[in-house]
Amino acid sequence: MHEVRYWPGWPFIKAQDGALGHNRRRRQQAENQLNQQEKLLQLLDARAPGCALGAENIQISNLTIDEVNAWIDEQDSANRATTHLRRFLRAGLANGAQELGWQVALPPTEMTIISEKNPITPDGFIQLAQLRKQIKAFEERLVNPPNNPSVSLTYGQLLFSATVFGGLADPKAMLQLPYVKEKIRHYKDYVWVDLFTDDYPKHTHAERGLRRWFPDPVSLILLTQLPELPELPVGYDDKNKLRRWLNQALAQFIYSLLGDVLGRATYKEQQELIRHWRATISVYHHSILPPYLVRHCSGESSSTAWPELVWLRVLKQQALIQSAADEIAGLTMDEPEPIIAPVALTINDSKKNLIFTAVRAALYKSSQTTEPSLKTLLERLGKLKTEAEQASPLLYCLIDWVKKRLRSTEIRRSTAYQQLTSIGKNILSTFDETDLPTLAAEDFQAGYEAMLENTPSAITRQNKADLLRRFHAHASNILHLAPINLSYADEGFFALPDANIITETEYQLLYQFLKSQKDTSLIAHTQLIVLILGYRCGLRISEVRHLQLVDLQYPGTLEILSTERLKQLERYAATLLIRGDQFNKLKSSSSRRQLPLNILMSSEERVELMNYHQAQRVKVGKRKVPGKFIFSEDNGKTPMDFTELQRSLHEQMRQLTGDPDLRFHHLRHSFASHALQASHGLTEPLQLPEHWPGQMLQGTSRKHLHQISSHVGHSSGNVTLQHYTHNLDCIVRDLLWPHSFDHKKTGHGELQRYRGSLDVALCVQSLLDISADNLRQHNRQYGGKILGWLPQRLKLQPASDPNQWQSYSENLARLIAGTSNEPRDLRDLNFENWCDFLERWSQLQTGDELIEMYKLDETNTRAQVTLLSDLLKAPTRFDNSRLKQPRKIFKTATTASSHYFIVRPPRYKLERDIAAQTYKNSLRLLQSTQNRELAKTALEYFYDNYRHWDKSVICRHDSSNLPKLQALEQFLDKVLPNDKVNIQQERNPADHRYPMIGKLQIVTVDKQKPRDGAVFGLLVAYFRVVLELDKR
Repeated sequence: MHEVRYWPGWPFIKAQDGALGHNRRRRQQAENQLNQQEKLLQLLDARAPGCALGAENIQISNLTIDEVNAWIDEQDSANRATTHLRRFLRAGLANGAQELGWQVALPPTEMTIISEKNPITPDGFIQLAQLRKQIKAFEERLVNPPNNPSVSLTYGQLLFSATVFGGLADPKAMLQLPYVKEKIRHYKDYVWVDLFTDDYPKHTHAERGLRRWFPDPVSLILLTQLPELPELPVGYDDKNKLRRWLNQALAQFIYSLLGDVLGRATYKEQQELIRHWRATISVYHHSILPPYLVRHCSGESSSTAWPELVWLRVLKQQALIQSAADEIAGLTMDEPEPIIAPVALTINDSKKNLIFTAVRAALYKSSQTTEPSLKTLLERLGKLKTEAEQASPLLYCLIDWVKKRLRSTEIRRSTAYQQLTSIGKNILSTFDETDLPTLAAEDFQAGYEAMLENTPSAITRQNKADLLRRFHAHASNILHLAPINLSYADEGFFALPDANIITETEYQLLYQFLKSQKDTSLIAHTQLIVLILGYRCGLRISEVRHLQLVDLQYPGTLEILSTERLKQLERYAATLLIRGDQFNKLKSSSSRRQLPLNILMSSEERVELMNYHQAQRVKVGKRKVPGKFIFSEDNGKTPMDFTELQRSLHEQMRQLTGDPDLRFHHLRHSFASHALQASHGLTEPLQLPEHWPGQMLQGTSRKHLHQISSHVGHSSGNVTLQHYTHNLDCIVRDLLWPHSFDHKKTGHGELQRYRGSLDVALCVQSLLDISADNLRQHNRQYGGKILGWLPQRLKLQPASDPNQWQSYSENLARLIAGTSNEPRDLRDLNFENWCDFLERWSQLQTGDELIEMYKLDETNTRAQVTLLSDLLKAPTRFDNSRLKQPRKIFKTATTASSHYFIVRPPRYKLERDIAAQTYKNSLRLLQSTQNRELAKTALEYFYDNYRHWDKSVICRHDSSNLPKLQALEQFLDKVLPNDKVNIQQERNPADHRYPMIGKLQIVTVDKQKPRDGAVFGLLVAYFRVVLELDKR
């Protein structure tokens, strides 16, 4: 393509082939570089016409080259992006000067110094020999300690041990070490200290996620023997002074290990010593750990550990008692000033839209008008705020929020307009303001996440998430809404940690619970498949919801398999394709991926998924399969609404684990954390799936890390490590310790002789002043693990309170007890189920097929269908059916006569939405004690007087029917979506034959004629009334 459009002398990068693994990553990188090269050439051609097509004798000024270089400087420098652009520019200009006679001063050659990029520098490698001597001297010092060491040497000794053997190479963490003595916690042979929490002195705080440091035995003993903080020199409560003192202490100890004295070295010389020493430690760690763990140890990359209660849940394999779960750390939002809440709030959609438009107009300024004064803006917003008080609670809060920040000069008018436009319309259209007082925190969380999910730009999502968090805090104070901890867990652009996990044990318990319910509950069966896809594949909820039938690939995937072939599904290999569709745009090109289900899932889970897929395939029937969704309630045409399903699954996860913060997205975090541990071949602390050993790729190279990030759909392994894995400290503990204490060979050959080893047993017995026999006796008692008995010896604080925990069996029993064991019938169908049921009834499907498909009780359902048949064919005074007649679905003899159709669901999306909203509003009134009788009377009158042929309700104004008619009018005013439909009512004139008779029609606004949307919703609501009365 580029050889045709551009002169061949421009060295465009060649696109790579391949759709999987590293080939796909290289192809994507090449495509990005190709786009940047095109933009550069277009910029150059605009200033020197003819460059792109290869014109001869062009003169290109130095000013043009400087402008192009300035543009290159503005580009992203990640992955040497600017380097390849400068090389492309210079090579093209050189070719033009040589072949076409261009007059141009070539820019300098772009060079890359490899040693600056390589963390293992030659100098650092040479210094390993000296570090080995330091480690040997460190051991001798522990065995033969000096008399009365100074406070400075004591702290220097701890800093040396924690950095070399404990992997705590982060200078920010060094500042907190003097304050961790009282924060040491332990459970069994795990001993840890949580760093970068809010309970440290303010001058030691740093912009880091929670880190859980696991001190080695020697560092642990040294930590418990630290002198009390008052013995620190006076005045070291300042960050710079404290850092300087600690660096001096470390430098003094390093000098003392080699028999030197620090003397009168300047602070600059001390800093240089510490810098070179840390570089050597980095090389030492690189010879043991993979590079990304070394960067984590040194604080160069951020990753958030699990909150302590979540971490204890992983260790104990028990559920948290709910009262204790409330203590899990979360985001504390700033509370705004108390504001008087508006009173007598009502809803009026048309007025709300007018006010919102007026607010935007008040904040908008065209280029031809002058900037309005702050006083003018506040007066305009004050008037609109008064109008919004009676129209919309959320709009009232939006105006008040904007006005308050304008008054305090926190934002300008243009910023206020941009922010109001960014979130205002979404908030007003997402939440039903009549239900605001009853909405839970999860409802707001789901609504806000839906808004963020529909925002394509990463930085826009970050900004919008922050605006939503601040607005909700303001609205909560005014309207007393449920507070939330909103953090947008996304790739590379969120700051708030969202660390949580569901363990393999918890997953298996929930899996078995849902599996036991799948035969009696459609939603439980769907939840089971959604749980499998989220936990085993790490899918986003939007990716699960929009899976299509063709996305699950196995032999016969598009066919309706026979019974014999269904029994052989366990033998089939399966692949899951994640790709976008017309309903869902993937977050990035990296989200498009293929998942090998034979590796990720057990055979039982894979068969469950394929059986569910086949059941949905049967529902679709002989229609075209492409474009049909796996999770759908209308024959695969549109994806299923996951709102209730997801909310119910959240409740089940939280009730089982006792953790009130668990969400579906944490299944994705769980997959990434388990996969990272499996790649290192570790079996603790997370319990791994039984089918993973020997299946998941194991190793610590970039290939293994990219496999995990590819499975979760990330463009970079850094995104996965920083935001989705929370066990990096655990992996450092298990990988670093064997080389320091167990004296295991590394397999790195020559590197082994540069690595010092420590006789930990000798050091521990010396520090604790115990004999070798005593030490061996303790180790034999605790399986050879020093940390099995050392915490008790040091009298450390246990992390776990038995009163906070209980077995999973107790929570599981309550979960099972809360599940209804009553047989399902038509009363248990939701609106989409009703639509699908009635549609299939009209398409000659037998009653037995429908009962099997919807997991219904046969006895109850047969009686209910007979009752509905009588309702639908009830005759009028003209001896014809009031509605279209249904056929008798339990007779073997069927007919395709046009006289045997039931009332079908609306065909068009608008009418279906109107029907759904009308039905749900009707059910809400039927369930309320205040309006139940009104709703029943209205629905009965509607059914008795509805005429299908002209979609009208006969209005009878005589004394016996007038109260019922008035009840219907009041009922329709409450349940109909007034922005989408209107009521047209007329009465016969006085000279008419029937003056007490009239007609009522529900007209769709867009079509200006009666349609079947609202009517269908009312009819289904009446069916529910009749079925409930029949139950009694």
